[in-house]
Amino acid sequence: MSATRVIAVRGMTCGGCAATIETALSRTPGVERASVSYATRTAAVTGDVDEDVLLAAIAKAGYEGVPSDAQVDDDEASDPGRPARRRAFVAAVLCVVVIAADASAPLLSALAALLLLALPGRAIFVQAARLLRARHATMDTLVALGAGTAWLHGAYTLLAAYDAAEAAGADAPAHAHAALPHAAFHAPAMIVTFVLIGRALEESARTRAGEALAALQRGAPDRARVLRDGVEHELPASELVVDDVCLVGAGDAVPADGEVLDGASGFDEALLTGEALPVWHAAGDALVGGSTNVGSGLVRMRCTAVGAASTAARLVRLLNEAQASKPPVQRLADRVAGVFVPAVIALALVVGVFGDVQSAVAVLVVACPCALGLATPTAVQVATGRAAQLGILVRDAGALEKAGALDVLLVDKTGTLTRGEPVVEDLVAAGAPRASAGAAGSTPDGGMHATHASDASAA
Repeated sequence: MSATRVIAVRGMTCGGCAATIETALSRTPGVERASVSYATRTAAVTGDVDEDVLLAAIAKAGYEGVPSDAQVDDDEASDPGRPARRRAFVAAVLCVVVIAADASAPLLSALAALLLLALPGRAIFVQAARLLRARHATMDTLVALGAGTAWLHGAYTLLAAYDAAEAAGADAPAHAHAALPHAAFHAPAMIVTFVLIGRALEESARTRAGEALAALQRGAPDRARVLRDGVEHELPASELVVDDVCLVGAGDAVPADGEVLDGASGFDEALLTGEALPVWHAAGDALVGGSTNVGSGLVRMRCTAVGAASTAARLVRLLNEAQASKPPVQRLADRVAGVFVPAVIALALVVGVFGDVQSAVAVLVVACPCALGLATPTAVQVATGRAAQLGILVRDAGALEKAGALDVLLVDKTGTLTRGEPVVEDLVAAGAPRASAGAAGSTPDGGMHATHASDASAA
C-alpha cells in the first residue's frame, strides 16, 4: 500500500496556487494522487516517491516545499500570524507617510512608497519573480505588476517634472509638485498595504481555526504507565505496542484504545464523544484513548489500538482532512482563479497598447485584491475549526456546503442538542415552598435537592 506524505508549502496566496501545485505534483512520476489545500498550506501526496523529488516538483512550480526535518522558527511556531501582522503594521506606517508627504514633499512620498514595496512588500515581489521563472502567474503576479508599474510610472512622471523645471530654470520642487499627478504614489502603497493587512487577518483566522486541532492533539496523552515483566515503567505513549498492559489511576489519561482487564472507574469521554457525565467502565469494557479516569478506582487495561490507529489520532486526522477538503464551490473558484490572472494581464496589455499606461496600471491595481481564491478555503477552515471547538466533527467541506441548504434537521435524541455539561438550575430546602416551576421537591431524607438540566438545555 502506498504511503501518503503531507508536505507544508510556502508561497501560496490563493486557490489558483493550490491548483498549480496540485497539477505539478500529479504529473510527477510515481505519484498516484495529490491534493493541495490553500487553507492549511499543505500538499497530501500518495505514492512511492521520495520527499526530495516532491520538493523539487513544488520548487519547479514556483513555490517552496518545507522538508519534514526543517527547523521551525520559535517565533513562528508560537504565533504563526505574528510575522504577517508585523509586515502589515510596517506597511501601514509607511503608507501613512506616503499619503501625508504627497502634498508637500513628493520626493519623500516616492521614497516612502519604495521602502514599503521593498521591505514589508518584498515577499510579494520575490514570489512573483519565482513564479515568472516557473512560467506561472497568480495573485502575487498581479500585485507585483500593479504596484511596481504604478510606482515606476509615478517616479518617471516626477523625474520628468524635475527635468522640465531645471530646463526652464524654474523652482524644481515647486514645478515638479505642480506637474505631478495627485496621489501618484498612493496606489502602489495602498494596494500592497491592503493586501498585507488582508493576509494578516487571514493568518489570524487560520490560527484560531488551528486551535481546535491543537486542543484535540493536547487531549492525546503523552505518557503511559506500562507493566512489563511485572515491573511498572513510565514510557512515552508513542512507544506503546498492541497488547501492552497499562495502569490508569485517578486523574490519568487513557494512553491508547484498550480493554479493561480488572478494576472499575468512571471515565470522562467528553472530548471524544461529547458525553456530559463520566461513563462507568469495568472488566471487559472498551476504553477510548484520550479519555480521563475521573473516578477513584485503579484500572488495568490491555492496549488494542495504539499510535495512528487510536481513536484520538483518527479524530485529529479527520479534522485535518476536513480542513484540507474542497467543497464543490471551492473547486469552481480554483478553476476560475487559474484563468483569472492571465486574463487580467492580457487585458492590461491590450489597454496599454490601445490606451495609455495609466489605464493599464488601473486594470492591474483594481484586479489585485481579488478574494475569489481566498474566501472559500478560509471559510472552510474557520468553520470546521469552530465546529470542532463546539464538539462537532465535520466529515468534509462538502458536508458544510450541503448543510447550508437544509430545511429540516432530524436528530436521534435530545442529548445531541444539549450544552454537554450538567447545569444546576435551582436549590430547594426541605419543607420550603418551591422557588420555581422547574425545581424538584425535597429529598426523602429531608436534605437539599439540586436539579440539573444537562438534557434540557438547548445548545
